[in-house]
Amino acid sequence: SMFNQTGTIRSQLASLDLSKFNTAQCTSMRSMFNGAKSLAELDLSTFNTRNVETMAYMFAQTKSLGHVNLANWTNDVCEDFSYFFNGSGVKTVDHTNFQTPCASTMLYMFASCYNLESVDMSSFCTENVTTFGNMFYQTYHIQAINGLKSFDTSSSTIFRSMFNRCDDLITLDCSTFDVSSSTNCQYMFYKMVNLQKLDISSFDITGLTTSVVEYFMPKAQSLQELYLGENFIPSNSQSVPNAFTMYYADAEDESCACQSPVGLTV
Repeated sequence: SMFNQTGTIRSQLASLDLSKFNTAQCTSMRSMFNGAKSLAELDLSTFNTRNVETMAYMFAQTKSLGHVNLANWTNDVCEDFSYFFNGSGVKTVDHTNFQTPCASTMLYMFASCYNLESVDMSSFCTENVTTFGNMFYQTYHIQAINGLKSFDTSSSTIFRSMFNRCDDLITLDCSTFDVSSSTNCQYMFYKMVNLQKLDISSFDITGLTTSVVEYFMPKAQSLQELYLGENFIPSNSQSVPNAFTMYYADAEDESCACQSPVGLTV
């Protein structure tokens, strides 16, 4: 919480010279820049994050921050990435070779990043992550989320609102996701109003109840292609069509509900 101070110190901090920082022994960067609303740029090229165990809220509410370079950060022991950029104004983030071998939570990691246009998470290791809840919630203008096909989600139980309100996202490929252990997938794709193509063909929900996937499907008139697998039937439903109808949130609201997709692969 080093720069997460109350009053004008936090909100008016416009620049920082961190070139002399030695972070080799640092174990926590929690809320380090949280609330630094006037901070427009950061040079973090000297940061050593090998011993950092938590980065929760690190860049939260950095409203004026435009770009952050996190390339080659080796986060060998960091478990907590929750709220990492929550509410930040960041437009671009360089995550090239950003390592997350011990990550256990990515809750609200990029939520409410209203300027974020794209993110590449190809280097992320997610095999130990137990929650992706609200990871991109209300990231209205994101147009590309790269690297999802490399995600290992087998340990995760929470996917609630993971992509809810990603308004500008047109295509989403989650075809490698494992949600079979999930206890909450509610609102996962809800209100993705411009989504045209969704691939969830790997989703096995045979062991889940309909309450776990309540309001699961997108509320999008634009949806044209929806790819489902043979195991897209919850444990207390009789058929894919019945489940399909149920997952369309507020299906009785014709102004919002998704119409029958043009291409539907089951």
